[in-house]
Amino acid sequence: MELTLSLDQKTEKSLQTQIFEQVRQMILNGQLKAGMTLTPSRILAERLNVSRNTVTNAYDRLAGEGYVEARGTAGVYVSAIPPDDLILIQDGGPAQNNGPILPASSEPLLCFAGSSGGGAQRPAYDFWVGRSDPTAFPLMTWRRIVNRLLSRETSYLTDYCDPAGLPELREAIAHHLGRTRGMAITHDQIIVTGGGQDALNLVLSLLRSHTRQLCIENPCYLGASMLFNSTTLPLHPVPVDEEGIQTECLPTARGNLLYVTPSHQFPTGVVMTLSRRLALLRWADETDSFIIEDDYDSDFRYDGPPLTALAGLDRGRRVFYVGTFSKSVGGRSPDLCRIAAYKMG
Repeated sequence: MELTLSLDQKTEKSLQTQIFEQVRQMILNGQLKAGMTLTPSRILAERLNVSRNTVTNAYDRLAGEGYVEARGTAGVYVSAIPPDDLILIQDGGPAQNNGPILPASSEPLLCFAGSSGGGAQRPAYDFWVGRSDPTAFPLMTWRRIVNRLLSRETSYLTDYCDPAGLPELREAIAHHLGRTRGMAITHDQIIVTGGGQDALNLVLSLLRSHTRQLCIENPCYLGASMLFNSTTLPLHPVPVDEEGIQTECLPTARGNLLYVTPSHQFPTGVVMTLSRRLALLRWADETDSFIIEDDYDSDFRYDGPPLTALAGLDRGRRVFYVGTFSKSVGGRSPDLCRIAAYKMG
């Protein structure tokens, strides 16, 4: 299949990312159908006047997210994606009441992501889940930024600011999410909160009158489960397997609010497959439900760039994306340090 791509050499978005996003969009739009062969990397590189590694890395990322599959010397083929899922993702569709709520199979297995701790009681080798090494925090960089800010301008530090967060910070976050998570987002769609729990509270309050039932992964993050349990709404645990949340076990009645961790399920660590992500978005559309995507550690990857967020695939505006800087800044993430500098400098 001949790929007609257009690359912009002047944009900050890398050439690899541009190829990845354009091919992905062609697959989601149905221009590239299941079983079609992508242009060989060498030929496409020559036509685009880029290095072959740029194309192969883009193909590898597509394969990693389940859009294509490599078949050795036979080439790279588009994976099979149910056409109904693609139609609903692109255009949306009328919500339907498909029947009664399925009974919960078991009580949620709750797992806590972190605690205070530290000091003299902290062990020499700390394996507590979700807690970064404090020595990795870029303290000198942070101190330099703060000192520069304090020495240059202090008159506004006690003033009230935008309740959604500093516009400069929100602009930087929007740029970061667009470049690394595949999200088409502007700063006025972002609200800076005091933490993940505040963000969950905000979404829950916003959708309280619409929500008839709360859904959560099983096993799940204790903080979200405790928040949901504090309401008077029924809680529906949904089991997780090696492909992520089992979408066939989701309730079929209308008006649900689902909390998921698709990029790195907590605590199992599995990555939700593309087919499950598409099925999840289709379920939200059909049942007039909403999803909270907790992307708590997306900037940490052992291999390759971060995966496209579930919110990056969402065309029905059903997903509320929740992210955090706490682990990324503590783990010396260059991108997040630049965001901090943008915010404070």
